[in-house]
Amino acid sequence: MKKSQILILFILALLVSAVILPNGKTVPGRDSGVFLYTGQRVLAGEIPYRDLWDHKPPLIYLLNVLGLFIAGGSIWGVVFLEFLSAAAAALICFYLIKKYFGLFPALLGTLAFLAGLATVLQGGNFTEEFALPFQFASLYIFAKADPDSDYAAAGFYIGVLSAICFYLRQNLISVGAAIVIYIVWRRLKQRKWRQLNKDLAVITSGALVVTFIIIFYFLANDALAAFWDVAFRHNFIYSKASNSARFKSFISGIKTLPLTLVVIITWCWSVYRRYSDKAENYPPVLVVTLIGLPIEFLFSNLRGVPHGHYYLPWLPYLAVLSGFFAWYLINLVSKANRWKNYAVATVEVLLALLLIGFSVYPAKKPLLAKYNEMFLAYQGQYRSYSSLRYQAARYAAETTGKDDYILVWGAEAMIYFLSGRRSPTRFFYQYPLITKGYTSESLMVEFFDAINSRKPKLVIDTLGIPLTRSGMSWPHFSEFKEIARDYVVDKKIQNWIFYTRKPGA
Repeated sequence: MKKSQILILFILALLVSAVILPNGKTVPGRDSGVFLYTGQRVLAGEIPYRDLWDHKPPLIYLLNVLGLFIAGGSIWGVVFLEFLSAAAAALICFYLIKKYFGLFPALLGTLAFLAGLATVLQGGNFTEEFALPFQFASLYIFAKADPDSDYAAAGFYIGVLSAICFYLRQNLISVGAAIVIYIVWRRLKQRKWRQLNKDLAVITSGALVVTFIIIFYFLANDALAAFWDVAFRHNFIYSKASNSARFKSFISGIKTLPLTLVVIITWCWSVYRRYSDKAENYPPVLVVTLIGLPIEFLFSNLRGVPHGHYYLPWLPYLAVLSGFFAWYLINLVSKANRWKNYAVATVEVLLALLLIGFSVYPAKKPLLAKYNEMFLAYQGQYRSYSSLRYQAARYAAETTGKDDYILVWGAEAMIYFLSGRRSPTRFFYQYPLITKGYTSESLMVEFFDAINSRKPKLVIDTLGIPLTRSGMSWPHFSEFKEIARDYVVDKKIQNWIFYTRKPGA
């Protein structure tokens, strides 16, 4: 391996570490807390969906199980997997862009990817984050395959990788969808019907392998019906949103990742060039990227909610199209100007400044905030919201035994994970009970029966942070008189109320 390659790998590792490292010392966010607690309970023998209600597909729980297992229950195992995931994505990104557009565009595109990652990663441990290396790997495998031959093994691997993305979160399949659209379009244009059927068959077979493994696991654990109900039926209901909300979410994504503006302009210009009289012979991977970008914009905004991590799947497209944009400008200048070296150097400097302005600078504020929280954590201090979560978890650990149940009234699942205590019900957060079209009397009965039979020693009402969905709000614990009468207020921390069970109740 050349020294220059070693240096590039070392710099990439440092940059990835800088983005991922703070995740281990910050208090987990809501999503991460759910995944960590689910992983913790799966290691104790429980089954997702059947024993633990969360609506994400199952592979995020598997990753958290693996991370907790390799680190003896510590969050640092998951952070290590985050590092491997981001490093693999960055490495594949670099070599994919370098293969077609050269070293400088590859560096620019990879830095754009890492800056975008720093901007929208938040506390980490998201489904969208772990899908990134599989999305880049799909593009890379597709790029290496001969489009005039059959896709054979490449198609099978693309099917496997696309299914992995699907079972991380169902709307993370824009890359796989774009590849299939490209293959269908190309084979139809070539009138190769048998080849088309063969290509689609091998891609489908790869996806089915992953699907059958997952179905077998839930079937063997009597959880297949629960898997369908939670991860699919609920999500069909949950993903409903107005077109105006989806458009606002899209605009929020552009504001969060301003480089998207440059990429949209590049996309429009590239599509025009591709289908105008000046049509260029674009490499297949670039065509797939052009197909996939609008699909990704649609998929990532289905919920119509502008959560930062929803924009993580934009990053492969931003990286590749930024690299192409840089390559085209450099190539244009080098052909048109007799002062070639000076012109190219000037364009490279201007492109670097563009990257700093549209990608690196927006990453500054969220990344510094994460480091600030990390340094405070090393001193035993936290931001107010994180401090509240941490204090609640510590109080639960100090006042209950390892075999006791606690009930977090709200959606702060990280308290279970941090305290090492378990919920008396599979609804360890109560969003499903206030989701219109999904909640039912039978679910409410199941929830309260579990509480009455397992009798949690401690109830933490966290509704100082209201729990609302679809215009419905989850009531405070005290409003459920039949259960609350067995508890007394023991402590208050800010606007969170701690109830302990009365002796003999």
